[in-house]
Amino acid sequence: MYCTIQDVPAPIEMYDRVHAAVGARVGDRDIGLLMHLAKESSGGFTVIEIWRSKADFDRAMEEILAPVMREVMGDHGPATAPPPATEFDPRGLIIPAAGVLI
Repeated sequence: MYCTIQDVPAPIEMYDRVHAAVGARVGDRDIGLLMHLAKESSGGFTVIEIWRSKADFDRAMEEILAPVMREVMGDHGPATAPPPATEFDPRGLIIPAAGVLI
């Protein structure tokens, strides 16, 4: 299991556009993502994700998120790359639909 949290200093509307485009591209395909949660923060937004593996995460970032970011943001994208996601080990996690109980 691979878990990340990322604080992104960008408008929540950017997240909304990227989220909609990723959802349209992924649909109901199994890409190894067990859980995705985002929330608005005082400086932008926070994203928490739980993946089956780091390989699934890396593949999705390269094949899905990076192209979507280029499509959605175009020349209006951030001048710098978003801050790196911080990895963490979950202490407790229950996702019944995915058969996850930690």
